[in-house]
Amino acid sequence: MLVRSLSVSGFRNLVPSTLEPGERFNVFSGDNGQGKTNLLEALYAVCTLRSFRSSRLRDLISIHEPSAQVRAQVLRAGLERKYELTISERSRVVRLDSKTVRPLARYFGEFNVVLFAPEDLLVARASPGERRRFLDRAVFNMHPGFLSAAQDYEKVLKNRNICLRDEGMKRSSRDALLDVYDQQLASLAAQVLRARRDYLRSIEPYFVRAFDLIARCQMPVELRYQSSGNLGLDLDVSESRWSGRLSGPLSEPSSESRLSEPSSEPRLSEPSSEPRLSEPSSESRLSEPSSESRLSGPLSEPSSEPSSEPRLSESRSEPPSERRSSESRLSEPPSESLSELQEALLQALTASRRADLARGATLVGPHRDLLEFRLAEQPVASFASQGQLRAMILAWKSAEMQLLAETHDDPPVLLLDDVSSELDPERNQYLFEFLKGRPGQCFITTTHPSFVLLASDRRDFRVKGGVIEASSTP
Repeated sequence: MLVRSLSVSGFRNLVPSTLEPGERFNVFSGDNGQGKTNLLEALYAVCTLRSFRSSRLRDLISIHEPSAQVRAQVLRAGLERKYELTISERSRVVRLDSKTVRPLARYFGEFNVVLFAPEDLLVARASPGERRRFLDRAVFNMHPGFLSAAQDYEKVLKNRNICLRDEGMKRSSRDALLDVYDQQLASLAAQVLRARRDYLRSIEPYFVRAFDLIARCQMPVELRYQSSGNLGLDLDVSESRWSGRLSGPLSEPSSESRLSEPSSEPRLSEPSSEPRLSEPSSESRLSEPSSESRLSGPLSEPSSEPSSEPRLSESRSEPPSERRSSESRLSEPPSESLSELQEALLQALTASRRADLARGATLVGPHRDLLEFRLAEQPVASFASQGQLRAMILAWKSAEMQLLAETHDDPPVLLLDDVSSELDPERNQYLFEFLKGRPGQCFITTTHPSFVLLASDRRDFRVKGGVIEASSTP
């Protein structure tokens, strides 16, 4: 996968320009506040149709411009395609090869980017909502259709919460409406939940190996995913190289595990009085996502705009396994079908309805689940050193890139936003040795080109006041 050209106009502080990046390492240097991250954001936005920095469309548009445009020509498997995104204050319009995209799912899947930003290094100690968003970005990269399921879930969740707080509704009418919402919510929650678990089973072998190489601390690292199951939600999960069948959380999966057929990047907020998967759009409907390529609402992770991407498919149907505590670890091959997950979630929603009514919010579902990084069987938030935390996230990003490359038979484009300044010399050295050893195109920002430990296959640019110019001296 190769970005042949990138054109921007009206995007933040960037001067209208067309960039022709190199095939390997593209290094953008400059002082803070000059527009380096804006360039990565533009590339990220034209790929994913959302920003990694803001949920407001207006923030992405230059102060004196009514709209912003980003265009990317991308070469993959010998085929060149043109991706176009136009952003106005209230909408986005996308085109693929100069044509309107219907259904929108056609826009995603062949142009993959992996972002590594300084704030990612803090995610292991971040809030539960930030960790869910971190996970969902990775799931989105693997399965673009995940966004549709998560956004639909968000819409139903918002409507259910409104119903829970409507004290003027007759009890019989409210109960009947909640029954409908519960059915819809359980179905969508099952898709989100299984997609996350499948992804974690797939990435964990890569993650464990990468951490061993980076940290060299001889302490076992693991991932755990705990469903919001203390209200009767015990869900069987599976596939680990370790022992025991469990329900809920995650640990070490089989190295042969893979996600099912692709079913773009939602976010799960931290539990609050009204938990949310994403920023809701101005309209919250329960209808099927629109097939229009005009998108409304915030450009964030994820936007809750209507989408026509296909929902996660049920590509495998596994027999049920015995249920255990949601504190146990992953192991053995997948044993949960979507129908089993849906039924368990429906029972949990029914059981928690009284508490939900008292709180005016839905207390069960993926919007309240917990991803936990663990080291030596202890939560890293309170146990690991700063160096170990950075090694852990560096290992995750290494694993994410390797998994994407193997799954799609094509390495993703890497966006590296000034991460080297946050790493110690040893881990910085590992990062660039890893990048040199993998194929693929990279866009790297830094305050000084010497911080990027790459001596060859690099093209340097200088960024100042939104102007991007080629530079001859690294």
